[in-house]
Amino acid sequence: MSHMKHARGFSDRSSFAERQRAEVARLRLPAGRVRRDALLRRLDRLEPLTFLHSLPGTGKTTLLADWAIHRMDAGDAVIWISATAAHNSLGEFGAAIADIVLGRSAADAESAEPKAEEAAERRECLGRLCAEQPNRKVIVLIDNAEHITSAELRSWILALLREHPNLYFAGAFDRVQPSGELAREAGMSIHMISGQHLMIPRTHAASFASSWGHDTTPEEIDRLHSMAGGWLLLMRTILDTPSDFIGTNVVSGMERFRDDHLREKLNGRLVASAVPMSLLEEVSVELVDVLYREVHELAREAAGATAHESVRMLVDSGMLRPSGSGSADSGPLGSGPADAGPPISGPAEDGLCFPGVVRAYLAYLVETLDPRTAKATHAAAADHYERRGRPEDVRRLLRHARRAEDWELLNRTVARHGWWLAVRHQADAYSALSDIPEAARRRHPVLSMAYALSHALPVATIDPSPRSPMVHRVLASVSDLTLDLINGTGDPDEMAFLTSAAMHGLRQRGEFVAALQRSEHFRNAVLRGSSNGLSALNSAMYYLQSGLSELSTGDLERAVRRFTRSYEESTSTQAQFVGVSAAGHNALIFAYEGRRAVAEQWFERAEQGLERVPWVRPLVQTPLVLAAADLAMDSFDAEQARRNLEEAGSLLDYSEVWAFNAHAQTRFALLFGSTASTLSSIEHAEELRSERSPLGPLGDALLTRARVDLLIAEGELNRAERLILEALGDDPLRGLETECTIARRTLFIAYARLCLISGSFADARQAVSIALARKLTQRKVIDLLLIDAAAAHAMGSDSDAVKSFRRALALTKRAGILSPLLSIDRVTRQALLDLVDEAVTEEGETAQQIIDSPGVFPAHGELVVLTERERSVLNELVGGASIPDIARTHVLSVNTVKKQTVSLYRKLGADNRTDAVRRAYELRLIG
Repeated sequence: MSHMKHARGFSDRSSFAERQRAEVARLRLPAGRVRRDALLRRLDRLEPLTFLHSLPGTGKTTLLADWAIHRMDAGDAVIWISATAAHNSLGEFGAAIADIVLGRSAADAESAEPKAEEAAERRECLGRLCAEQPNRKVIVLIDNAEHITSAELRSWILALLREHPNLYFAGAFDRVQPSGELAREAGMSIHMISGQHLMIPRTHAASFASSWGHDTTPEEIDRLHSMAGGWLLLMRTILDTPSDFIGTNVVSGMERFRDDHLREKLNGRLVASAVPMSLLEEVSVELVDVLYREVHELAREAAGATAHESVRMLVDSGMLRPSGSGSADSGPLGSGPADAGPPISGPAEDGLCFPGVVRAYLAYLVETLDPRTAKATHAAAADHYERRGRPEDVRRLLRHARRAEDWELLNRTVARHGWWLAVRHQADAYSALSDIPEAARRRHPVLSMAYALSHALPVATIDPSPRSPMVHRVLASVSDLTLDLINGTGDPDEMAFLTSAAMHGLRQRGEFVAALQRSEHFRNAVLRGSSNGLSALNSAMYYLQSGLSELSTGDLERAVRRFTRSYEESTSTQAQFVGVSAAGHNALIFAYEGRRAVAEQWFERAEQGLERVPWVRPLVQTPLVLAAADLAMDSFDAEQARRNLEEAGSLLDYSEVWAFNAHAQTRFALLFGSTASTLSSIEHAEELRSERSPLGPLGDALLTRARVDLLIAEGELNRAERLILEALGDDPLRGLETECTIARRTLFIAYARLCLISGSFADARQAVSIALARKLTQRKVIDLLLIDAAAAHAMGSDSDAVKSFRRALALTKRAGILSPLLSIDRVTRQALLDLVDEAVTEEGETAQQIIDSPGVFPAHGELVVLTERERSVLNELVGGASIPDIARTHVLSVNTVKKQTVSLYRKLGADNRTDAVRRAYELRLIG
């Protein structure tokens, strides 16, 4: 009778399938919530035994439900069991399958206790189903399979699988077990789909959030996936209650998540392995093995498991995933069935990490509940990273040394790698170097210096200007270290780090000579030795800071040598960004000097370096784009120059090459733009900048030259003369013969041009003659030759004019810089071209542009030269003083004051006091 019942149940395929479809359909997620195509294809491999095991809330049940419907559609017999503790016996499990196959309700099954014969027949029901329909696949899906622990039941399942090739079992486990143990227990190959496969990739996170009604930005999705690591339940919880997982709320938020969803569901071994590993930013088998050997508490918690087994279990759970993993088609560490899961050695050994909030919570637990073990773990990790000595480990070494409070190791790390950490990993450097005990900072000057530098970061967030007074005070404080303190360290890297930082701070305070003295002292103390043991980073940074100090004082030749040496020393991965900066500064200097070919070579070297370290571009692009702007203006390419200057930033943005920016902005205004507005911008920016830090001799000279050139272009020769005389003294010609500073060399061209435009041609030629006897840049030589040619032509000395103009023209052609030709007015320029009968350039369109341009400076201008006493009288007249009042104030006779007033009126072309004051304002002699 019972045999006939079984036969009728097996033959009623349509009702059996419909009942199972209805049972399974309610377990599925709405379409579109999670994309599982790749995982469904993996399940379709139809291995005899498939295990899905991962953390709760990773979508195992819904995945199995989707696959069940898919296999039903293919005509397979699918049996779904939602297991409970009651199913953990052969009798109950066999009865449950028989009830499903035969269509018995729960009430029928419980109405009477089955006889022994019937119980045996129920156990045989599944085997009979497979035997009587050998061409039909029979798939048993067990949800909550962690309840199936009976050895008898497991043996029965394995025996059925060996007997019936058309039978397949798949189970979903919330408790993660080591893959190797499961395979050994089964005695056969197991197709594993673990947590690493079930965590959704970053590319699917946006659609998941949207399916639950959350509108998110790409940045929010990146943060969500970083926090939850693709764990569906955790992602949903964060989406629904985001405030619970921000800042200090993370711990309480994770505790609620644990209580609501994880209690009694996590493998104790899994938790014991995860908690100490959460202290590690990135996990590897090699590092965990070190921890198990050196931290006895961790070895005890591991309960005999090897490092490989512990990491493997965490990877299988989905807790550990490679940073940025995004593929759902295979596990992040491999794919395909394997007894012990995919390998975790080789290239994927590093880079395993916990989801952000999970790591924060677990790390909080171990550091709060067992601080001694936490500190020992950090110390062992720091020692491991120092021994391994890889550049990519430095950030981790810094963090672990700080958490272990190993000040000696922290000091060595900062001394050797501090500049790279500060530039590449600012937040990590600030976190590690803040709140170091005062005693430790006193013992280790490197930590004291780095502490001051790191504190410029939060100050900058309070006052966002990169060189605000607050930031300036912090940076300037790093120059307070004495030579004795620097020399006392005895370690070359520490001395180099401290010297470079001190040079930087001294420049911030305007002590440029002192910065060069520090540089020279270090060269004599350390670098002159045959083997100084200095790291490539510190060597390159020292020469970069030395070059910047030389640049500030105006010694361009020595600056180039220092920058070149810095570039040559930047041989390590960490030092590459220093080499890029050095190359960029060399490109800027050569472009400024008018040495186009050499500037282009250095520009290309900097760009090649940026391909290797693209992250440093925002930090080094200013000198590079200023060099590019100079080169573009030399070619008369206005659009390219405009784009470059926009990239260089506003004059209100501070940089070490601020004066070069002002110089380039001035050149552009003279060639293509508005001189008046540029002059106003420069003077406004200078007024704000002067409150922060001095420019240095070269910067002051460039700034004054920029203002003078713009004033001359605007026809304000008298204001321009005042600036020149303030910088060069009352007798500029004599001053250049006796003292040849960078300021005099830079401004003397402006003085010669002022003489030319005001009609003092002989003085202009004399100024050129004196200046050309000095060592000048190529661009300055061209400018001076053009002034001499124009002055000689105006005086009727065409032979001298031709000689100077031909030399200037030859230099412009050889250097490929055409814009200096626009410094003389169009009429004079054309006359000189006619005299030499030579083309400006072979490029017809550019040549015509240059010929047609009116020139950047006026052909003539009015310059009123007043004596010091005449200027005093003018100021008194402007103030409303009478002649007797002026006489009394200056202790002069009334007749003397009258004579000076008459002379003043004559020079101004005025008939009375009112006309004189009006003319004085027009000529910008006052105001």
